[in-house]
Amino acid sequence: MKALPVYSAVLALCLIPLAFLLPACSDEPEIIKIVVIASGSDFTGWYDIDGDLEYFAGDTVSGAVHSAAIELEDKDEVEVDVTTTGTAYSLMIRIYRNGTRVKSASTSSSDGDTLYLNITYKTGEESSEDTSEDGSS
Repeated sequence: MKALPVYSAVLALCLIPLAFLLPACSDEPEIIKIVVIASGSDFTGWYDIDGDLEYFAGDTVSGAVHSAAIELEDKDEVEVDVTTTGTAYSLMIRIYRNGTRVKSASTSSSDGDTLYLNITYKTGEESSEDTSEDGSS
């Protein structure tokens, strides 16, 4: 019966390293979410991750409001480029990391024009300031 404490001690020493490995195994990847919203016109666009281009288009949400939402696993850099397909009054791109907005840009026209917007997000450049410009950020 004296062997039982020895086995318990050896088992405990073997399990201690596992306690440090388990949190690393259960980490879920961070999610990058791109949201594009246009008023007055549909839009088309692309996003670039590590040189791979993916294309997307907006869906009608309500009347003249069009939007798209794209979710990606965590990336170090994402570039998004969007152009409205007709007369639009506003165009906005928002980028979220794990549900928190980390970057956004918008442009608008009081007369209704074809609008263009480009935004690049790099990990670590999170800021509380949004950019609203005449077509780029």
